[in-house]
Amino acid sequence: MIASCLDQASVVETILALPDVDVNVADVVHPSGFVSNVFQTCFKQDGKTALLLAVAKAATNVLPLLLAHPSLDVNQTDNNGSSALLVACATGRGDVLRLLLAHPTIDLNLASTDTSTVVLAAALNGAADMLAILVQDKRADVNVVDKLGNTALIAASHTNRPDVVRVLLSRTDVDLSVQNLGKTALDIATSNYFQDVVDLLVAHR
Repeated sequence: MIASCLDQASVVETILALPDVDVNVADVVHPSGFVSNVFQTCFKQDGKTALLLAVAKAATNVLPLLLAHPSLDVNQTDNNGSSALLVACATGRGDVLRLLLAHPTIDLNLASTDTSTVVLAAALNGAADMLAILVQDKRADVNVVDKLGNTALIAASHTNRPDVVRVLLSRTDVDLSVQNLGKTALDIATSNYFQDVVDLLVAHR
């Protein structure tokens, strides 16, 4: 896993060729209790796999090797419920996100522990560039509702992010009628005087 974190492709390739390698093993505390500087940099004992570490460090030399391994669980999460897609969005690396989306078993609608999908998380965090990549993939559900009753569109309206709203409206299947506590995205934007968001939503009706 250290090799994945440090983007050492030749080392990772050698390890992945071993017959008994577990590509999905999560980080653990070394039994000796020894913690090196490299170990501190790469590991926090929070259940991250080699893939999650490589994504977090944008290790673009190692990622294709890991993603090509037949036993890889590309949807495995860490102890916080974060998937590789969520981590990629947090780094803001579109190239890493695209690598993950190209994997045949990637689940774009996998919910984290707070029921947020990667589309919802990107909308909530105002990551319009990452969201634009995600919504181009028709597998992404743009209308999923989290445990607080938010859709991505409702979240973007709450936070006055016209750039995010514009990206979401590029999807013909986005549902403007979904309500949270009796209010649609347009109701929320109107009541908060978010005129740019209001204009976008009204024009889309």
